[in-house]
Amino acid sequence: MDGMGTNFGKPGKLHLIFCSIAAVLFIIPRVWAKRINWVFCALGLAWAVRNFLLYARCEMGICPERAIGLYLVLFASIVMLAAALFPDMKVKK
Repeated sequence: MDGMGTNFGKPGKLHLIFCSIAAVLFIIPRVWAKRINWVFCALGLAWAVRNFLLYARCEMGICPERAIGLYLVLFASIVMLAAALFPDMKVKK
């Protein structure tokens, strides 16, 4: 969660907000919640890709070590978006 002396701030906090809202929307059994959840899961994936590209890049000859956590956040965001796109919900006629 710490930017390790960079001027990037703490982007993990925003990612936690996206994931928390998405988790609440996963629980609500309404169609509108599932549709809004697409937005928050897509924002979470976009933010995860941004963080991956920002923190894993080489800069001025210094290449940071890509730890497993960076890959896990990216993979979990992809799984969340897939779960939001294909909800298991019965629709009444």
